[in-house]
Amino acid sequence: MKKIYLLVIIIFLIALNGCKKEIYQNKIILNSDTLLVNMKYNVKLNIKNQKDMIYLQLFCKSATFPNYTSKVYKMQMNNSIYETDFTLEDSCYYVQFSITNGKNVLPNVKPIEKIVYQKYSTYLQPAFFELLLKSEKNSYLNISNYFIKKYPWYPGIFLIKWYYEGTTNIADKNSLLDDLKYIEAHYKPNPDFFLVLAIGYKLIGDIKMFNYYWEKIQHLHSSLFNNDFVCNIINDVFKTSINKSMNNNKMKESYYKVMNNNTYSFFNVRRLTSIISNDIKNDSIINKLLLVDKYNYFELLLKKYLILTTNYETDSVKIINEIESEFEKAYQNPIRIYEEGYNNSFSKLPNKRIFLELKKNKFFVLKDYNKVVLTILEQNIEFSEDEKSMLILNYKDISDIYLNKLFDVDSSLHYLIKAYDLNTNNQKIINAISVLKSNYYNTSLNVNSWIDSLRLSQRKISSNAKTMTVRENILILKNNEVVNLNNPEKNVVLFFYSTTCGPCKFIFNQIILNLQWVYHNNINIYFISEEDLNLVQDFIKNKNNKFEYVVNAKNIFNNFKITNVPVLIYLDKSGKILNIHHGASENWNLIDEFSMYY
Repeated sequence: MKKIYLLVIIIFLIALNGCKKEIYQNKIILNSDTLLVNMKYNVKLNIKNQKDMIYLQLFCKSATFPNYTSKVYKMQMNNSIYETDFTLEDSCYYVQFSITNGKNVLPNVKPIEKIVYQKYSTYLQPAFFELLLKSEKNSYLNISNYFIKKYPWYPGIFLIKWYYEGTTNIADKNSLLDDLKYIEAHYKPNPDFFLVLAIGYKLIGDIKMFNYYWEKIQHLHSSLFNNDFVCNIINDVFKTSINKSMNNNKMKESYYKVMNNNTYSFFNVRRLTSIISNDIKNDSIINKLLLVDKYNYFELLLKKYLILTTNYETDSVKIINEIESEFEKAYQNPIRIYEEGYNNSFSKLPNKRIFLELKKNKFFVLKDYNKVVLTILEQNIEFSEDEKSMLILNYKDISDIYLNKLFDVDSSLHYLIKAYDLNTNNQKIINAISVLKSNYYNTSLNVNSWIDSLRLSQRKISSNAKTMTVRENILILKNNEVVNLNNPEKNVVLFFYSTTCGPCKFIFNQIILNLQWVYHNNINIYFISEEDLNLVQDFIKNKNNKFEYVVNAKNIFNNFKITNVPVLIYLDKSGKILNIHHGASENWNLIDEFSMYY
């Protein structure tokens, strides 16, 4: 009988142990319910069928700058149990625990969060913000009143109280006004005092009192700017629409003053990632923050990149290239920067699409359109198969660049067809292909049949333009301005001449005499010569030279098959050739001739 009882007990214990393991399966287990700063703690995790490396990720909020920190610990496996030790820094008041594989948070392991105690089991003041926002409606007043009594010199709790009341739809204007009067009567004036009152009066719509207190805070440092909830409140109060109007007004300048007096603060990080902060003056603030803020490092670096490329200067080229190199290394090895604490929650390393968008804009500023195209193609790699609409937009953008900037009709068509292949019913793409077909290719086929014929010929596209070929549609003027003759937007006359040609001189003088009439009738005229710059300048030095001319233009002569001069070619606004006029006679009259076409 004793043996039977013993066997039952053993089976019970085994079953209990199995239940215990099941209870703790996929759960983060701390060896203490209470967390103190500067103490070592242990974390365990019982998880099955995990092939990847497991990391414990700590997301900490701090009462000092940097306000956010991320620490990553590799967890060691022992008998299917993963574990690691960790400690918390002095200023930490809140911590969230997550389990990741270095790429994603494990979805089957629920994160946990804890409020952190200081020595002697006390909270840092911002910890009460967390407690209040996580409280129930029937207890939030008890928490806020306790805080107000415990810290009678710290008015920040009122901001969180108002935020809580607003988000839970229990806000009351009279109650808020009572709070403002209480603060003014019971708290000593200091930066936190001024900031709380400024926000409070803005909430009730008293702009006069808001301006009074906001003016005072501009020259001071407030510890409240170190808190993320406070800065969320500021963003909510001022609204994005107001941010967008901050280009030339006093509010923008006041923000800069606040930023400069609160350099190391969460407020600065938020402002520097907002719409008002692309000013070059913010570069120095970012440089300071980059030295100390690992958590927001890549967001700040991206903002620095945006500022430098928006305000492009040759002195910045080296720095811009270094930033691009740093981002490329990070995207190539995100695990490395994650282990170093830079990539918390996989959101602080900005999406590569955003970085490539800024890089593309940089090349637009530089007018390096070939690199614009390459960057867009690199951006396309980041899109999934489900994001066809984005790919189509990008292919259409590439097509437009080839047509209007690089003057390559065949390549423009190539990328339109790539967009067409993704959605054969996209009318915008079909219309764009139809325009190219009509303007540059000799075919009677409809769009669909024509594209099918190109597929059969392996898309060896070759333009045979009705008006001019791809090579013939670009002029580079003396100031390096590029003229696209496929779409000149004005009526155009091309005058091919030589400085030693008698009839050329006759037409030349006629044009100079009537130049005002030509421009008055919205006609652009371009003087084109095969000769070098010195010869042409010597020829025109005693003439009214307020006209556009092209020199060393042998390639243009060849493209238009010009063998004798003078020649006048008349184009309409769409680039279609209206007529080609060879030679000149004594009876030739410019106004009569031009009036036939324009």
